[in-house]
Amino acid sequence: LALEEISGESQPLAIILDASVTLCYLAVAYGGTEAQKKKFLPMCVAGKIGAVSATEPSGTWNYPAWKTKAVRDGDTLVINGMKMFCTNSQAAEVYCLVCRLDNDPTTSVIMVEKGTPGFTFGNIEKKLGWNGSNTGTLYFEDVRVPLGNLVGTVSEGFEASMRGFFES
Repeated sequence: LALEEISGESQPLAIILDASVTLCYLAVAYGGTEAQKKKFLPMCVAGKIGAVSATEPSGTWNYPAWKTKAVRDGDTLVINGMKMFCTNSQAAEVYCLVCRLDNDPTTSVIMVEKGTPGFTFGNIEKKLGWNGSNTGTLYFEDVRVPLGNLVGTVSEGFEASMRGFFES
């Protein structure tokens, strides 16, 4: 109801909040560990913008064909690839990355914080409307995050993120 009221005055603000809370932080709320909840949910309450990045350059949702993936390296995950059309691109403090993990054909969700080495941004898309809401490309080049940033187990984080999407 709050988002409906906000959208009556500012649709870009409503989508910024919706993408942040519903698509990013609810993945942690529904599927995250207690440590993840303690780390990321206070960011949400403090007003730190979140984002979700799922769209591959090919536009496909055929997960095995996705190029963006993470591989385990000891107690870290190493991420390589790119995502397009990310709402809240460059504005977010934390990104809920939907990608493949190792060679699993399903998807997983990994929380990636802004400023992580190797995590960079492309240009902001030029749009006809909603210019208050950034949409852009994300690049991942040997981005290392702790294994503890994997939401749930393989594929569980994606289910949690979709739960937030469908409940909004």
